[in-house]
Order: sequence, then structure tokens, then C-alpha cells
Amino acid sequence: MAIAAWVAVGLGLCESSVKERLIALLRKFGLPTACQGYEPEEIWEAMATDKKRRGEKLYFVLPRAIGRVVIADDVPKELVLEVLERIGEG
Repeated sequence: MAIAAWVAVGLGLCESSVKERLIALLRKFGLPTACQGYEPEEIWEAMATDKKRRGEKLYFVLPRAIGRVVIADDVPKELVLEVLERIGEG
């Protein structure tokens, strides 16, 4: 969810305040907000087997606002790798 929020901000789908609120809620309930210990490219490769993949497309459920999402299949790999790099730093 944290990665999805970062990606949504990167795509201009939601405000940074939405991302911050989602991350705060995840932390409040002891849920992970980072993916330390993994290389971004390794995570991208693992995503190729995700249940949200259909054919050659990988679908992302991205927040637009609290309680409102959009499904996107046109998320650039470069953006995902950038987010994974940033979020891997904690």
C-alpha cells in the first residue's frame, strides 16, 4: 500500500498528504511501509508473477483519495523502480 501511494503521487493521481496519511495509518497498525533488504529490480521481477498481472500487463490499485482508488495498467517501470529505491531506504 505504501508503494502504491508513492506511485500514485508520482503519477499525479493523489496529493502527497494522502500518501502521508496512508503511511501513518499503516505504521499505526504495525504494517510495513518499506521494503528494505531487497533490490528494486528483484522486486520488479517478482511482480511479474503477481495475481494482478494479466498477459503482459501488470495492474496497480492506486489511491486517489482515502477510500477511493483507480486501477492502472500504464505505470512506467522506471517510476516503480524509483519508488522501490526510495522506499527501500526506510
